[in-house]
Amino acid sequence: MFLWNYICGVFYIPLDDSMPVERVKLILNTVEPEIIIYDKTTEKKIESLGYRDSSLSYDEVINEEIDEAVIIEKVNNIKTTDLLYVIYVWIHRDAKWGNNKS
Repeated sequence: MFLWNYICGVFYIPLDDSMPVERVKLILNTVEPEIIIYDKTTEKKIESLGYRDSSLSYDEVINEEIDEAVIIEKVNNIKTTDLLYVIYVWIHRDAKWGNNKS
């Protein structure tokens, strides 16, 4: 997954279906994603958060045609400092998810 994100020029933020909705909303509002790739288990949650128009199912993405020349060029130019993913860690205070990043 990380290599595909790099090839596409984007980074990855893992969202777990078991996360509280408030936390997911806070993360999405912070990063303002242009697109969200979801699977069958998270489709309804994406719709309920209002991101249906800016989302694609994993099944749609995986069936797209691949330009191998682009992949080879990107892989050959990978740097150890390239951003691949972001993990949000939140401090739990007063039984609510805060926006205190740690």
